[in-house]
Amino acid sequence: MGDRPLTLENVQLYVSDKMERGVKPNSIKTEISNIKAFIHWAIKKKKIQMEDWTGEIDTPRVHVAPEKLPDIYQAEEVIEAGTEPGQHDHSGHRKRKALMRFAMKFALRTGVRVTELINIRGKDLDINEHDPAASKVYLIAAKGVTPQWQPLPMDMLDELKKHVNADLVFPVCQSTCNEALKRGSKIVGIPKDIKMHIHIFRKVFGTSLARQMPMSMVSRLMRHSDISITQKFYISYGIEEIAYKLNSLHPLIRLATSPQDAINTFIQNTAEPYFVHDKRIRISTKHDADKKEFVMRFSY
Repeated sequence: MGDRPLTLENVQLYVSDKMERGVKPNSIKTEISNIKAFIHWAIKKKKIQMEDWTGEIDTPRVHVAPEKLPDIYQAEEVIEAGTEPGQHDHSGHRKRKALMRFAMKFALRTGVRVTELINIRGKDLDINEHDPAASKVYLIAAKGVTPQWQPLPMDMLDELKKHVNADLVFPVCQSTCNEALKRGSKIVGIPKDIKMHIHIFRKVFGTSLARQMPMSMVSRLMRHSDISITQKFYISYGIEEIAYKLNSLHPLIRLATSPQDAINTFIQNTAEPYFVHDKRIRISTKHDADKKEFVMRFSY
């Protein structure tokens, strides 16, 4: 604003100038947030004597579309593709890629923050040989959250046992992991509007679990101080998925469908999603119209 005084009128002129120059509304909104934060700080510290008029600043409306996410199986595929050893990789490269794969798969299964991931020490692991499901990891404070125990993924316990005496379990670099994910995205063919980075695993983790368990438990697993944080920033649903859940789970809508459609919906909502990516198990159904019965078989 040059030498002009810090007044509501001048701030409004500053915002109007940005809008006329075609600055994106989201950037303008961020700029206004910075101005408000500065004024609040200056008033609190008595650096300036003025009334707080920041609530009167005209802020442009911004439509924030939910971030597009891969599903949890696509994310796993990207990790594997991006960390696959190359033909000319020497032993050091292969070891580093294996460690990145190990770290990112752990992040996808636990939803840990990047800072939490790279600071996990061997002594933070508590692997219970007698009751593997009770195995846990002690996560240090992040974003002001109280340090706490978190369950460990059972399918990674054998590998984690090898690191209980290590200084750091996952000595990886965030930027290198992100490069591997970009590489893996191209190999797998992930749409360009999905931006793969290691922090996205936390969002994939929260979104996938929210479809299977109560939101309060998801919030606890993500170690949020308030459940509203989980709902606002880490849970993403498309309109198609919401419509499907509405029409299949709403009791009145379900009762209005035919028994055959209701049974088909039950199968689609329960058994098929549970085993869809488990190649060890096959599901088959047989409909006997005369007996008015469905038979579901599981083979493995």
